[in-house]
Amino acid sequence: GIFGMTESTDINKRSKPLTATNDRALLIGILCAPLAFTLIGVGLIICAGFVPPPSPTATGDQIRELFMNHQFGIITGGVLMAIGAGGPFLAFICTISAVIRRTEPGLPVFTYVQMFGGAFAAIVTMFSGMVWVTLGFRPDRDPGSMLLFNDFAWLLVLSTFSFGVIQNLAIGFAILGDDSPTPVF
Repeated sequence: GIFGMTESTDINKRSKPLTATNDRALLIGILCAPLAFTLIGVGLIICAGFVPPPSPTATGDQIRELFMNHQFGIITGGVLMAIGAGGPFLAFICTISAVIRRTEPGLPVFTYVQMFGGAFAAIVTMFSGMVWVTLGFRPDRDPGSMLLFNDFAWLLVLSTFSFGVIQNLAIGFAILGDDSPTPVF
């Protein structure tokens, strides 16, 4: 059969119903969302002070001065962003995927789209934070380089919006496509 499946494999069976152990795991995964968004928000807003963001008309010297004056806060903020995106946010995304999987018999396309969209958003957020940490680590670099990489980090972190749109579309299609007698949602 295709992908090593035999003729006797029934790919249209739904995954197992939730158990008490799965309920606990799902609850932990759901509780990871506020933790993730708190870490990312505190890192970006409070520690780094990046809300409002630096002006798009800022010069390299102005960006360099920003990083020199707020070195500790920017480094701390970038680390918190990376921790929030890399740990609790990924756990939350996997939790959503586990629930969505229960709506899809057979090949779980929407589950994969949602999971990979979330994983890419997490990776991009982590990478943006690490670019800011790198800039903050040695803020005496060339102002042109500082400007370039700061712009790059901002464009990356703002691009996560597109992953969120894709995830929400996948979740919506999975919910609307669940035609089982007892829909998950």
